[in-house]
Amino acid sequence: MDRKKQFIKNDLHYLKKFELRRNKPEFRGLTDQQITKKLRSRHLNQLQKQFWEANYKNPNFDLLKEFPLWLKGNKLIKFTPCFEGMTLRQIIYLNEKELEQIGIHRFAARKILVDCFKFLRIALVGIIPREDPENRHHPKNQRFLDMTVTRTCLNDSMKTEKTEKTE
Repeated sequence: MDRKKQFIKNDLHYLKKFELRRNKPEFRGLTDQQITKKLRSRHLNQLQKQFWEANYKNPNFDLLKEFPLWLKGNKLIKFTPCFEGMTLRQIIYLNEKELEQIGIHRFAARKILVDCFKFLRIALVGIIPREDPENRHHPKNQRFLDMTVTRTCLNDSMKTEKTEKTE
């Protein structure tokens, strides 16, 4: 379902309860469009929070295998070039100072990344978070941590590719 149809479906859901909400003090004096916009914004914020908890607080290692998508979920996709050439194992052990040295100067972005890396390290050690007792996303092996973030020639998108070890 594309985004436009999803909004229409959500609007229909809101219209059913619209009369009850219209009488609330926070909606008095607002037009129907303004009320709908506020309700839609709340709904999207809840969806974003659920997505974050399902994929970052309880780490989703399948999503981490595609590191640029993992960054996109955190709304930090523009920092993907900063991680180019690093393995995932190196990335998840970065601290705030090291993140600033590789080019992430925004404090909020560094804080988000450090928190997410902390959740990843905890999950990799084998400590199972209380919220996800079966820990369905925990990897059976940790080979994917040796993948390197590289830039592909096609459409200039970032991908992760497995590096070959020459031993």
